[in-house]
Amino acid sequence: MLLRIAHNDADAFTCLFNYYKNKIYTIAYKLTESPAMAEEAVQEIFMKLWIKRKDLPGVEHFSAWFYTVARNHMFTLFKRKAVSACRGISEIDPAYFFTNDAEERILLKETETIIKKALHALPPQQNKVYHLIKEKGYKKEEVAAFLNLSPETVKIHLAKAMKNIRAYCLAHMDSPAMALIAFYFL
Repeated sequence: MLLRIAHNDADAFTCLFNYYKNKIYTIAYKLTESPAMAEEAVQEIFMKLWIKRKDLPGVEHFSAWFYTVARNHMFTLFKRKAVSACRGISEIDPAYFFTNDAEERILLKETETIIKKALHALPPQQNKVYHLIKEKGYKKEEVAAFLNLSPETVKIHLAKAMKNIRAYCLAHMDSPAMALIAFYFL
C-alpha cells in the first residue's frame, strides 16, 4: 500500500486515511481537549504524510514512523501555542495577573524563563539550528543551505539541542508539572 501511495494512488491513501484517522484523532483530542483542534491536527498530519509520500517505500515500521510524525506535529503545535501565549503574557497589563488563574500564568512565566536559559546554555550552532527550525519555522534543508551545513548535520544539531534543552529543564524545574509543561513547549 505504501508503494502505491508513493506512486500517487489516491485510493490507497484513502484506505490508509480511513484506517488511521480515528486513532490519530483520539490522540490529538486527548492532548488538545478540543474537537476542532483535533480535526485540524488530523488534517495537517495526513497532509504531511501525503507530502512525504515519496519517502514511504523506505519506511520499515510504518505505524511507529507515522505515530512519531503525529507526535512531533502535536509537540510543534503545543510549542507554537506556548510561544504565542508567552508573547501574550509579556503584553498583558500587570493587573491581569491578579485573577484566579494567576498561579497558572506564573507557572507559565517560570517555565518560559527556564526554557530561555536552556536556549542560552546551548552551544552556538545548536542554538542557531534550534532557533531557525523551531522558532522561525524553517525547514531543515533551508537551514542547511543557510548555514552551509549538510541536512544530516542540521538534523544532528537539532536532536542534540532538544536533548540538551530537556536535560536543562529537568535539572532546573522544581516540580514534575513544570517539567511536563516544558516538554509540551519543545
